Amino acid sequence: METDTRFAFRFYANASIAEQFPLLFYSFYVLEILFHLLFLFFSPLVISAVYSTTLLHRNFRLFFCITMIGNDIAIFSRFVLLYYQYMGTPIYDSDVILIASQLYRESYFVLCTLIVFAGCADRLVATIYWEWYESASDATLLVLGFIYFLIYMPSIAISLGCLYRVIGPLQFILLTGCTQTVSILMLLYTRYLNESTLKSLRRWTSSQYCLTKAFQIQANIRILNIMQAMTISTVFFNGVASLFLISFQLLDSSLIQRNLVGTFLDTWCSIYGITYMMLSVRADKVFLQHISRFKILRRWEPKEDKESASLERQRDVEETTREYFNQLEKSWS
Repeated sequence: METDTRFAFRFYANASIAEQFPLLFYSFYVLEILFHLLFLFFSPLVISAVYSTTLLHRNFRLFFCITMIGNDIAIFSRFVLLYYQYMGTPIYDSDVILIASQLYRESYFVLCTLIVFAGCADRLVATIYWEWYESASDATLLVLGFIYFLIYMPSIAISLGCLYRVIGPLQFILLTGCTQTVSILMLLYTRYLNESTLKSLRRWTSSQYCLTKAFQIQANIRILNIMQAMTISTVFFNGVASLFLISFQLLDSSLIQRNLVGTFLDTWCSIYGITYMMLSVRADKVFLQHISRFKILRRWEPKEDKESASLERQRDVEETTREYFNQLEKSWS
């Protein structure tokens, strides 16, 4: 494979290197492809289930579905790179398909650290302009579009820097760490704002109390719980991936262990995708109720007997009804 190009294409182990330890390398390849195919298989089912969850705001449902579709595209980009990597096909700077695949894959790594920022920014607007947002007018879609513009710009800029060799692997790790930190801070602030707002609403005893706003804030907190699950999985998987990438850079290029670390890094990324999907869906009961219509996805539900599940639903209904009438009484007092 020719590598004397002005662009930085990341291939950790081509076919000639893999032949030195075929069982080990090809096991990693098979696992990586398997996890990617599992994600592509489950993705349409999860997207269908989540988008039909009308109890959650349309913008969040679109945000979740776009995230899944973005990962699908990243997987196809990886398949393109895997073809070049395995076949040892010569690479050229004029290869548009290869460049596009490399750019998207690099930008998606950064994008994964900013996804939570985007979701929390959407909820921040929903908290401040709750009445307008609760109406779910088409104008709220502009907010979602602007937020995606904000997170795609730095992702593309960093990926271009990597492609043109302006940003090295260690600088890439540092930058993704910064974007991940920004997402965590946004999550903490948005959660604090919503919880403090809800507490203040519950203390009101005058007619200023707004029942609709309380339910909007409660919906925000539910969504932020999903964001929290996304953040925990992203921080863990990105932290481990960073360790692998640092090890890859520190090991001598002549060592076979270096290529093994790089190959396992790609496999680790494929495990992250399917785990990210499963943890996000399991983070909310409404999601679980909707995916249960797909028999193959019922295995993702937490293990509990039918009787306890029925009692839990009954308690939820009773608590919701009791809270509704309590809030209604306060609003008229």
